[in-house]
Amino acid sequence: MSDSTSSSAATPTAPPDAAGPLVPGGRLAAALGLLLAPALVVALSPWYPGAFLLVLGVAPGLLAWTRSTRDGVVASLVTGALVALGVVLSPWPLAGAATMLVVACAVAWAAHRGDPGAGPLAATQLALALVAPPALEHLPVTTSGVHDPVRFGVAGAAMALGGLWACGVASVLLGALPRPLRLAAPVDRRAAVLYGIALAPLSAVGTYVAMRWFPGTHVWWALLTLFVVVQPTYARARARAWARSAGTVVGAVVAAVLTFVVPSVQVLVVLGVLAGVVSVVANLTRPYAQYAAVLTISVILVTSASGDSATLGVERVALTLGASAMVMLVFVVGRAVLLRRPPAQADGRADEGAAVGPADAG
Repeated sequence: MSDSTSSSAATPTAPPDAAGPLVPGGRLAAALGLLLAPALVVALSPWYPGAFLLVLGVAPGLLAWTRSTRDGVVASLVTGALVALGVVLSPWPLAGAATMLVVACAVAWAAHRGDPGAGPLAATQLALALVAPPALEHLPVTTSGVHDPVRFGVAGAAMALGGLWACGVASVLLGALPRPLRLAAPVDRRAAVLYGIALAPLSAVGTYVAMRWFPGTHVWWALLTLFVVVQPTYARARARAWARSAGTVVGAVVAAVLTFVVPSVQVLVVLGVLAGVVSVVANLTRPYAQYAAVLTISVILVTSASGDSATLGVERVALTLGASAMVMLVFVVGRAVLLRRPPAQADGRADEGAAVGPADAG
């Protein structure tokens, strides 16, 4: 599951009219059991390296579903389309960077409209497809190259299927209950513009560098961190950077221990899928650092078929810390520049909603 499930620009709030738990325990357990059933079935089969596509596809669709079923379906389909497009564009860094620039601007616009966080998640799946197009050699399909329709079709369809399945399970078992999230509070227009100014160039340049010099690697994790850490305000970005970094370190250590205890790669993939289920609950109920830790365990384990898990853990920690530090450097410099303006302006809104401005209440 992509890491990116909690990258919302606005803090989710529970419905004020909900009394007691939002979801009865039995129904929640059934929903969680079914949520990643397709991924678990694949993880237990000879095609287990492909399970991560279904796991990562769950997050955008499910998070958008918390706003409405229609939004969940749309987010799932858009994510699948972006993944297919990313596989097609993977040989061309400039085209990939331009596409990411457009998507980052769309993420900022969606924050202005009250997106609960599906936009950044879809963008991180695009980063995966651009930098490290999913390999299909373990699946029962034959492809002739990156532009083979089978390759980008299977990758996009698997990602979309994960989200659509999650929306279907949630609608059937949880649809009559209060949604755990309401419409996220929209970011004001000025803050959204500054948010886009911070996010778009960072993600575009990062995409070009990753595609040009590190194709086929896990450097896309740095782009994932960018979309998670960059927030509409300085205070929110700082808090997210600390939580993301701490959670990633803890999760990587736990994943490394598991790799020494569990010798089978397929078993590690199954454990990663189960950790993905736990991360769904953690995303809605626990502090972000705890969610980041569980998500890191899931991502490292479900991708363990592509390399040594201990090495993957070190890479994830290094990329997360490096990307978080880069984001905070940009925010600190930008905030210093903004705060050099005259403290009082005619309209009295010198720091209103500044994306790199003073701390906000969120």
